[in-house]
Amino acid sequence: MPCVGLASSPATLTVTNSGTVSTLANLVFSVPLGFQLVSNVCPNALAPGASCTTEVEFVPATAGAQAGNLTLTSSTLASGVSVPLQGAGVDFSLALSGAGSQTVVAGTAASYKLVLTPLNGSSGTFAFACDALPTNALCLFNPPAQTLTGGVTGNVTVSVSTGSPTSRLRPNGFNFWAVIPLACGVLLLPMRRRRRQLLRMWVPLALLGVLLGVASCTSSGGGTGGGGGTSGGSGGAGQTPPGTYSIPLTVTSTGILHSVTVTWVVD
Repeated sequence: MPCVGLASSPATLTVTNSGTVSTLANLVFSVPLGFQLVSNVCPNALAPGASCTTEVEFVPATAGAQAGNLTLTSSTLASGVSVPLQGAGVDFSLALSGAGSQTVVAGTAASYKLVLTPLNGSSGTFAFACDALPTNALCLFNPPAQTLTGGVTGNVTVSVSTGSPTSRLRPNGFNFWAVIPLACGVLLLPMRRRRRQLLRMWVPLALLGVLLGVASCTSSGGGTGGGGGTSGGSGGAGQTPPGTYSIPLTVTSTGILHSVTVTWVVD
């Protein structure tokens, strides 16, 4: 069963003049719509006892079963000779269900729905793909592939997600390390008898607290700095640049391809 617009493998037809006296003169082959002759090596006249071959391909213009006759005529014959031909074309329709244009913000996804309908008894396994995706975008199909028989409609969900900035902002919360020096000082103030010994301990503890506090601020500052670097639609690493994109969603089955284009707006 070839796809609509594609040719099947050729079938070979052998013609033999079984007579012993008359030549088959003015040989003419004709085929119905949807079939074509290829590699025809039969001459205009075929001598007694001679044979020749021609090949026939099925090239359906529409889906579904098709039939007809290959006819051979000759001026020597009182009537033509017919050979039955039959084939079935395969095709499917592809359509969007719901909105074909969606707007999202960076880090979120848009969802589209596809409807597959095999035509006129067609069947097959369908594969899906997204073309022309923008930077750092991801396209996922659910299910990733689908097999449908004649009369069964398939539904596919397509999720197109954006990339978001790779940096993470830390909330402005309580800084535990920053209060260590203060806590140590409060605990040590009442202890006058061991002032000198505690003073020796206080200095390194205070320095440790300060260093840890600086390290924590540096780490937090580095995270927010990364976010700032990708602001304004610069399209930094991991982020999908803002814009309006046209994305073809393609479906293929047994050599035939159909596609629909969706609009994706990233704010």
